[in-house]
Amino acid sequence: MAKSSIEHLNLMNVMIGFSLNLETFPKPLRNCGYSTELIEPTFGDNGTPDLFFNSKKGGLVCDCKTSKAEEPEEPFKGIENVKKYDKISILQLTQKGVNITYEEKDIDLSLSLSSKRDYGNFLVEKEINYPIISFNLNGHASFAEKKLGNKFKDDSLNTEFLRKINFNYDQRPEVVPFLENNIHEIQEHTFDTELRKELDKTISQIYSIFVSRTIKGKTSFEVMEITKEIFGDMWENFDAKKMRLLTKKILAILIFLRDSGALEYTDLKTKSKKQFLKKSRGESTWQIDIGTHPKRLDKFRNTKKEAIESLSQEKLFKYFKNNNQEED
Repeated sequence: MAKSSIEHLNLMNVMIGFSLNLETFPKPLRNCGYSTELIEPTFGDNGTPDLFFNSKKGGLVCDCKTSKAEEPEEPFKGIENVKKYDKISILQLTQKGVNITYEEKDIDLSLSLSSKRDYGNFLVEKEINYPIISFNLNGHASFAEKKLGNKFKDDSLNTEFLRKINFNYDQRPEVVPFLENNIHEIQEHTFDTELRKELDKTISQIYSIFVSRTIKGKTSFEVMEITKEIFGDMWENFDAKKMRLLTKKILAILIFLRDSGALEYTDLKTKSKKQFLKKSRGESTWQIDIGTHPKRLDKFRNTKKEAIESLSQEKLFKYFKNNNQEED
């Protein structure tokens, strides 16, 4: 299973949820003083782990792995890259804006693994000794616990994760709605229904933001503004390069919505075709032209179903396959 899979994203959100103060979700990382500091940070030759959690006493580099029964060794194909995370330095972290109050020896490296296979013997053979948090993701009966690998350097993490942590997987926080490569999982002859759900969800968020902005009179926007609103508090945990890449995904969706015809309507007075969403060529600013009259807002909301249903395989591939799509 590819690292960019929906299951991988969901596991990342579970780990982030462990660092948040949520009433309906366990907070073992928060209990140990850790907060989510970086999401998919790039450390040059030392690789790109999924998450970095920070506390006053130490840091935790975390990489999330998922596997299918028919692909038992898939999570560890890139294990040599994971070993590079051991070399992430205090200097690299401070260059990312992380406030460090500890030494390099206080940085833990852990793998979060979602799999129904017992990896004990396999890990011993591969000399993989990092602390591994094993997940059983099964709706309301989900749980996590550390069974494999060495102990954490931080004893408080050992205390939290050596016991079974029960949680409802369906109540995981979706604080990171998508990542750079999620939309690229579309292939010419494969339609991923889970990916479709994620795209539907993102389009629904965009619609809600457009209505909210219209009511507030904020009808002009840059694409990065919308992307930032979608990610909310987690936005600042990405570095500048990743922000630009994520913004390109939202740009691709906006171009799709505009060009699909779903946001087109007929002006009753002039009988001419108009667009709820506009952008002049050569300009970076987009315009929402909905209006605040309840009937206009309802007419706009009603286009969402058509927009989502128009996400055909062919159109998806056309609009989302190009990782370097620029403003037109």
